[in-house]
Amino acid sequence: MSTTPTPHDRVLTGPALVEHETRVSVLRGCEFFDDLTSAELNILAGFVELRAFRAGERVFLEGDSATWMAFVVEGKFSITKQGTSQQPISVTREFKSRILGEMALLDGENRSATCTTASIAKLIVMSSAEFDRMSHAVPGLALKILRDIAKLVSRRLRVASGMIVEAAS
Repeated sequence: MSTTPTPHDRVLTGPALVEHETRVSVLRGCEFFDDLTSAELNILAGFVELRAFRAGERVFLEGDSATWMAFVVEGKFSITKQGTSQQPISVTREFKSRILGEMALLDGENRSATCTTASIAKLIVMSSAEFDRMSHAVPGLALKILRDIAKLVSRRLRVASGMIVEAAS
């Protein structure tokens, strides 16, 4: 059996190796990571976990403390915010290869919206602690991922700014 090196400098065998290779395969299928090399995907797999959700399941609630972010592998998600009338307002729908919860990972604040699955869904989850650990162990990879997250946040801010201008007109 071949072994795959991990960021923990240990050799994986048996079920641990199969689980690691599964994470690598899932990462490879996520468009967000298209610019990562095979070696980088292999390293990243040591810092993430896979989670599955049923349709209609809450992923996180607005105001909750946030300790992780996720990359969408499969599924549809409804993102809502509480309005002033206490009725949730649909902000967006997230789909494959998008990110959920990145703002909380970046700024450490509570969740800014509620996320609920609109279908069966699978996520690649990275905790704040694992991101910090990766930042120390493999800073180049962490910077590459952080830069891609920043680009996504910037695009979202540009869209939101445009919507605010249109609403004010």
